[in-house]
Amino acid sequence: MRRILVAFSLAVATLLVGSIGSTSATDYSVTLTCSDGSQFVATLDQAGAAELADAVAAINAYPAGVPPVTCALLQTPLNGGGAQAAGPSHDFAVGGGQWKIDSSTANCEFTNFNLTAHVDTQTGEVRGHFSLRYNQGQMPGCANPPSGDLTAKVICLTVISDQEAHMEVVVERSSGSFPPPNTHLFVRADEGPGSSPDRLLLNSGASCTFAGPPGNEIERGNINIHVADSDFEGFSDRVEYSAGTDPWARCPSGPTHNAWPADLNNDGFSDIFDVSAMTASFGLSVPPAPARHDVAPDPPDGYVDIFDISRVTGLFGQRC
Repeated sequence: MRRILVAFSLAVATLLVGSIGSTSATDYSVTLTCSDGSQFVATLDQAGAAELADAVAAINAYPAGVPPVTCALLQTPLNGGGAQAAGPSHDFAVGGGQWKIDSSTANCEFTNFNLTAHVDTQTGEVRGHFSLRYNQGQMPGCANPPSGDLTAKVICLTVISDQEAHMEVVVERSSGSFPPPNTHLFVRADEGPGSSPDRLLLNSGASCTFAGPPGNEIERGNINIHVADSDFEGFSDRVEYSAGTDPWARCPSGPTHNAWPADLNNDGFSDIFDVSAMTASFGLSVPPAPARHDVAPDPPDGYVDIFDISRVTGLFGQRC
């Protein structure tokens, strides 16, 4: 993804976070704290921790909101991996930078933005803000440049994947050209894979399920989107909470420790015994079928069907 601010981001990340250099650990417990009241803990690998540090640096470099939001990030290496996380991890979308709301109007719609949204994957509680500020200094040649600030509360966050998040926000404060307070808006954030640019969309739709396409490219800055998977075994925390498995353990510690969703009998393998147990519930809703058998799609749909069977058979023969 685009890294125009690499040098600046690394400098700010080092100041706020400390070095994310080589370490014997590959996982980090990270705590984000922002002036808008947003605070969450997540367990990330080294690449994810660096991405989040870039996003935090961009929030602080391109102020937006009333008052402007600032954030700090604390990262602690986990020598034993994600299983040592101190508390529940979170799905989140965090980002900042500069972006054009309307790409058809030359430089006249250039805005600073920041986004600090997270959902507790255990309780479903959503918190965070989405803020905008028209950047007058980036609008040369505009006869009547728009102006103003916007601060909106995130009331719904659906993290589709590590590359896409949908939000419904309600305007709390605004000025100038922005919609008035109590207006509901749809925001879509996309974290571009590889060298692809991140994108942001703002629309008058008022639902997390609004079918908006990817928006305009982020000109400067970074967006980081994360689906919590505290034990890094491929099943998200929201799947594990729903199925009743331990989101911080890759493998069971004994026959009664439900840890890996693909290992229904807790013997450390995904095999015919697990597939057979699940197929015995095929076609049933949950309940009466056990939630342990409902592990797909993500989030689970309350039925034991081909999605669940396919998810487990796809791991057939593997050890946790």
